[in-house]
Amino acid sequence: MTLSQFLSNTGTEKLTPDDIQLLQKWNAATPTPVNMCTHELVREVCLEQPEAIAISASDGQWTYAEIDSFSSALARRLIRLGVGAGVFVPICIEKSCWVIIGMMAVLKAGGAFLLLDRSHPPDRLLGVCQDISATVVLASASCFHLATILAETALVISENVSTVDNDDFSMKFYVQSQSPMYAVFTSGSTGKPKGAVVSHSAFTSMATEVLPSLGINRQSRVLQFSSNAFDAILSDYWITLLAGGCVCIPSESEIQNRLSPYINELNINWALLTPSVARILSPEQVPTIQHLAIGGEAILQCDIDMWSPHVRLIGMYGLAECAVFSAVQPDMSKAISPSSLNHLLAVNGWVVDPQDHNMLLPVGEEGELLLEGPCLGDGYVNQPELTAMAFIESPAWLDMSGQKRSGNGRMYKTGDLFRLNSDGVLQYRGRKGTQVKLRGQRIELGEVESVARECCPEARGIVAEVVRRNHGQLVNLCLFLHYAQDQGTDERGAESSTIFERPTTRFQDQADQLLLQLRERLPRYMVPEYVLPINYIPRNTSSKTNRR
Repeated sequence: MTLSQFLSNTGTEKLTPDDIQLLQKWNAATPTPVNMCTHELVREVCLEQPEAIAISASDGQWTYAEIDSFSSALARRLIRLGVGAGVFVPICIEKSCWVIIGMMAVLKAGGAFLLLDRSHPPDRLLGVCQDISATVVLASASCFHLATILAETALVISENVSTVDNDDFSMKFYVQSQSPMYAVFTSGSTGKPKGAVVSHSAFTSMATEVLPSLGINRQSRVLQFSSNAFDAILSDYWITLLAGGCVCIPSESEIQNRLSPYINELNINWALLTPSVARILSPEQVPTIQHLAIGGEAILQCDIDMWSPHVRLIGMYGLAECAVFSAVQPDMSKAISPSSLNHLLAVNGWVVDPQDHNMLLPVGEEGELLLEGPCLGDGYVNQPELTAMAFIESPAWLDMSGQKRSGNGRMYKTGDLFRLNSDGVLQYRGRKGTQVKLRGQRIELGEVESVARECCPEARGIVAEVVRRNHGQLVNLCLFLHYAQDQGTDERGAESSTIFERPTTRFQDQADQLLLQLRERLPRYMVPEYVLPINYIPRNTSSKTNRR
């Protein structure tokens, strides 16, 4: 085995022969892509078990035959409205049996969908719809008024959708597996959300790899808990349907007020939750749950201790830019630690210098994780510069000569810091920048700070930060404000007072007004829970904000 088999001589200077041998063993070839469209694979399931229940929601129940029939009828209407290849269609519906009809219809028409969370500020929803150049939006009756401001045409999905002349779409309309399947918008550091686009092939490549590790099958009754803004909702729906299971959809009221009774009443046996939500429940409250997947934020040892004696506890890791899931820990009770990953799926993992992705790090050193493989997304909507920064083409240390690597060495820079151990286990160490995950939602602290500065220009300094208490079990997003002109750090950064200041009545009024404005401009999960006064902004030796 020689270095030139898949690594070049550039950027590999730190590697030992043992490092090279291990990397050759783990990453010599990339996983094989699955070049199929997601809705076509689901339609095969519909034909195999037409009378099986596919959707059980508070507002209705569908068999597999019915979701196929209704979505095909709606797809015809969308085609007449100009939906086709490369056209994005927003879907603005509360938790409902109609969400899957809308998604399938858009895909059958050849387009790609964007799920909207109706609780987000209207201006933010309008902004993302403008980014994707939406001309048609699908909506429920209760969301129709909101939908009319988002696109030129708002089409209400209801039982009035005709099923007449509903012949086989696959005979008339062909969708390429490389075509976009969906976009999901996440927080952006510039103050503007960024939309990650994922193709059919990327999603089916991921789903095909991940399904055997999840234990979802035709007997599974899967809780649809995730919000429309969280890409895990795509797992709730599409992975369940690909496996032939039943998606159980509680209303928003049931999620807020009676989640445990709902789980038991519908005999739900599989759920994907964030650790924060899993801590609110207890195994005794939901005895029907047999498989519990947790992810979206840091998993703690207390989560494993609480759930693993009662259920099969599955750890999940993923990013919106890489088709939802990139790694699975099939049995957390056997994990080396809560932060370890030992099953990468549909991707290879590389650890590089956080400041230079052209420098590959040895086994055992901490660095940024790069992902390579067929489940990588296409990039960001209308943001080519940001796409080029996050999705890199064949770093210097990867020798492409004579190698057959899917994606031609294209990789995604996750921004997550990992250490690759000699046993092949990846150990999560934290984030590279100011992006955080809170209750499963990705938050760019820079976006919160940017909007807060616009709302509060009189503040001298503003810092958004996640504060962890009670050994990490309690996590809150906080905003720290520095108003005083005659306090804090001098030009050289010398601290002149203690950092925390006692809030005055005036400050409390200012904070209340700021929160009102933030709620009008940011999604609920990005609005700080606490606003605190400080006497100065702590700085490090580089004069940057010292967040530690």
